[in-house]
Amino acid sequence: MEQKDYLQTKQFFINYCNTLLKKKHILRKKELLEIRNRLLTKGFISFKYHYLLLNSYLKKDNNLNYINITNDLRSLQEFKELEKSTTYTLPI
Repeated sequence: MEQKDYLQTKQFFINYCNTLLKKKHILRKKELLEIRNRLLTKGFISFKYHYLLLNSYLKKDNNLNYINITNDLRSLQEFKELEKSTTYTLPI
C-alpha cells in the first residue's frame, strides 16, 4: 500500500463513520466518534472493540464489497506500523 492509497482508504472510513453518525437509528454514536477520532489522529483503529464495531456495520452494508473492505481496514494499521519501523532519525 502506498501513501496515496493509505490516505484514500483512511478518508473512506472517516466518511463512512460520518455517514453512520448522521443516521438516527444508529445506537453507538459515542463509539463511532471515538473511531473517527482515532482515524484522524493515529491513522488507524487500535482497539479491538472499535474494529469489531466498525466491521459489523461494514458487514451489513450491501453497497460494499465486504472482503476488500475488511482487508483495507486491517491494512491501515499495517501501513502505519511499517512506516514507523522504516522511518527513524539519526542521533546527533
